[in-house]
Amino acid sequence: MGNTAIILDHSVQTQPKRILHYRPHIKWCYYGLIALAIVSSLQSVLTLAYFASNGRLADMALPVIILSTLPILFLFLAEQIFKPMAFTATYVFTNKLVLDRMGERVEIPFDDIQSIQFNFVAYTGGLFRLVLKNGRSRYFTVVLERSDYILDAIADYKPEIIDEKKLTKFRRTAVVIDHSWARIYDLKNYWRTTLLAATTNPIIVIGAFSLYALMTGKYLSPTKAVSLIAGFSLLNLAIMSFTTGAREAYLSYQTQKQIKAQPNNLMRDRSKERTIRLYGMILHHIVFWVAVLLIFIY
Repeated sequence: MGNTAIILDHSVQTQPKRILHYRPHIKWCYYGLIALAIVSSLQSVLTLAYFASNGRLADMALPVIILSTLPILFLFLAEQIFKPMAFTATYVFTNKLVLDRMGERVEIPFDDIQSIQFNFVAYTGGLFRLVLKNGRSRYFTVVLERSDYILDAIADYKPEIIDEKKLTKFRRTAVVIDHSWARIYDLKNYWRTTLLAATTNPIIVIGAFSLYALMTGKYLSPTKAVSLIAGFSLLNLAIMSFTTGAREAYLSYQTQKQIKAQPNNLMRDRSKERTIRLYGMILHHIVFWVAVLLIFIY
């Protein structure tokens, strides 16, 4: 029973049409790189003007050249790497893909696909590449929301070009990462809770010190007070980051187990996610106050 092979049912996800987009942070990266290109260009001009006015342009040739290449590098990354992803919608049909990039549409019939190449690190990241019969290729990274729909559609239409074992491994990685990104974007729905978690513990500590000062008459200097506030705030944020990361790692591990046991059940277990989020918040507060206690003991 334990050695029975599990057959993936690709038709579960194959529909006449689905529209896939890259996650919003890809677009943020694009605009960020454009901004960096503009800032670095201004910096290059100002640097050139400064050294030229002081007659030291020849002495600073190498730094000036490096500064001058930064805008080109940022623009290259923005235009060649991030823009094609940020502004492209992928339409998945039962027999083809249609890529729509700002009104420019490119069709990829599944009959034109010669092979599929997978490049990925398990549960970390990667991409797959569609190699076409005309020698060209198109790649799709795991940051494309539910990129596995493309593979399932191709596998249902033209199974002979797909290595089932590689597809299964890549599919697990794509879904685990997709669920992880979805949970990260869901954090905006819990901004009030996050704000409370980031501020409550330091406020309680500062309140305790203020009460102690009022009762004993021993007040901290402004410098020490600022250092105290900054120190405990940073400690709280560090612990919150750690517990959030630990929570996400555990949920990703649970997703891996779920996909291995039930390859065709790719739904998020939102009830479990809420429970683990609550446990993570409790752990955050426990670790913070243990750390505060150890600080005062030692």
